[in-house]
Amino acid sequence: MCRTGLSVHHIGEQFQHTGTTVSNHYKKILFLLSTPQFYSAWVKPPALNSPVPKEIRDEPKWTPFFDSVIGAIDGTHINCCPSVRDLQLARNWKGGVMQNCLAVVSMDM
Repeated sequence: MCRTGLSVHHIGEQFQHTGTTVSNHYKKILFLLSTPQFYSAWVKPPALNSPVPKEIRDEPKWTPFFDSVIGAIDGTHINCCPSVRDLQLARNWKGGVMQNCLAVVSMDM
């Protein structure tokens, strides 16, 4: 749903489940990804004294400009289908209904 922008209804039709079932499982996954147990097991910020990643160190066009980089950050807008109550919160400046997602990764992902 995040990648394609398909609605709960479309996903339910694809997998032959009700929109409520799809929505409930989707929420469970989102909540799981934000729990302290998941975060502490899978999110590992680099140490401040980490060496320069080889992808930067060995590439003349990146060094010395990115020698102090510890990762990359990027954002994207993903179509969403919020409730009527939350519709205006998800409306962007172009009039679309989207969720702003932000990701941060190290050089080794």
